[in-house]
Amino acid sequence: TEALEENVINYVAASPQQLLEILFNENQLAVNSTADLDEIQLEEVRPDWRNQFIATITDPNIAYILLLIGIYGLILEFYSPGIGVAGITGAISLLIALYAFQLLPLNYSGIALLLLGIVLLIIESLAPSFGIWGFGGVIAFVLGSIFLIDTEQPEFLISIPLIAAFAFVSVVFFVFSLGLIWKKRHAKVVSGQEELIGAIAISEANYSTEGYILYNGERWAAVFTHPVLEGQ
Repeated sequence: TEALEENVINYVAASPQQLLEILFNENQLAVNSTADLDEIQLEEVRPDWRNQFIATITDPNIAYILLLIGIYGLILEFYSPGIGVAGITGAISLLIALYAFQLLPLNYSGIALLLLGIVLLIIESLAPSFGIWGFGGVIAFVLGSIFLIDTEQPEFLISIPLIAAFAFVSVVFFVFSLGLIWKKRHAKVVSGQEELIGAIAISEANYSTEGYILYNGERWAAVFTHPVLEGQ
């Protein structure tokens, strides 16, 4: 009523149907025409699950809880480093809370969560932690993908099957493929001349410059830089 008196709004209606009646009556007076309201079908558009989820986390109470979980989780991880559960939970909660308090735009939060998820998956591949880093990475990756595009138009949203597919591909690539490559790169050479570098051999007798050594069940001719004793 106050807004109507200040000419901020044009009408006050108790329901969409009443608003239609007001508009049609206004139109009938203006053009001297009639309209049948019975032919008008009102379509109720409900928010999809994505908007409902975002609306839930932006509730001040939920946002406050997420903020405290984020801060306490990071503090606990810094003071008592462990397998990373507190740190991962704190980082994800803090990023969501920053968006909920409108300190970060939705798409910026999405990018940050997406990058956090990729980093956690890489850490899981380099330093296996019974899946803790990988599980947190998948959660951050999926949440970041959901937050990435800020629009209510369904044709511009990223489909859930696509997000799930890329989350699975990311886990396979970063955790398994990248982890296997990293292990292979740092694995000890077990064949070829490179196998001899840094290996331990036993002198067969007392030698000064040249002689024979025993290595891996084989007898090798060797050149010594200094005298050696039998069994050395």
